Amino acid sequence: TRKSLFRLIYSGIDDKLKRLHKKGVKVMILTEIDEASAEAVRSLMDFAQIRHMPSSSITRMILVDETEAFTSFVRDDSTSLSSEKELAMWVKAPDYVKSMKLSFDALWNDSTPAQHVLTTISNERMFKDGLDSVRKTLESKGWTAATPGKLTGESGVDQTFDLVATRPDQKGVNIVLDILVKGDMHQILAFNLKVLDVKTTVRLLAVARVPVKEERTLADRCSIKFICATDAKQLEKIIIDEANKSLRKNSTSNARKSHRSN
Repeated sequence: TRKSLFRLIYSGIDDKLKRLHKKGVKVMILTEIDEASAEAVRSLMDFAQIRHMPSSSITRMILVDETEAFTSFVRDDSTSLSSEKELAMWVKAPDYVKSMKLSFDALWNDSTPAQHVLTTISNERMFKDGLDSVRKTLESKGWTAATPGKLTGESGVDQTFDLVATRPDQKGVNIVLDILVKGDMHQILAFNLKVLDVKTTVRLLAVARVPVKEERTLADRCSIKFICATDAKQLEKIIIDEANKSLRKNSTSNARKSHRSN
């Protein structure tokens, strides 16, 4: 588990694994990686292969080749090194160890490389920092903004977005934005359902890499615009540009309506 990872470091086992790695031992760690554990994972990647899986297990497991297995049943999933609520088995029976290794290998093959997860976490942090700066800038320019924010749709449901910005002085001018980190087509479809419900004018999806062809095609069909940004300042600039563009477009539209009525 994630907290077990901290136990491993606090108890100095990471240094022992590092020394074993220098002797040619292959170290593989399967754990839960999130923003809280990211730095700990990075500190272990110099000598260990690490992969991520959501932590739903009630056990901790250490395997040595096909000769030894140490299994701890989690009753106190904390970072404490002096818990008395643990029950563990240290087994040297080859058949049992091989069975546990098959279980580990299956989980390992179905998991995600640590670097992929760490990149996603870094991008999410960058976007969060960028959106916070965007909110402050928009508010200084007369917008009402929230990160995250909600708009009530025609369905009566409050739809939540990573960023919502509206202009109290200009009816119908609003911006919604969600962060697309993992590149999931289903997230694009879900975003489209939300924006259709709230009838928003500017629909943005923020990504930290170039969208693939299928994503661009789907977004175009749904009148969704991708924002590709690699840092917070770039993200802020693009969103502010889109906000200014929406204001100019609305002003032009209102001027045309006024001209026709005259």
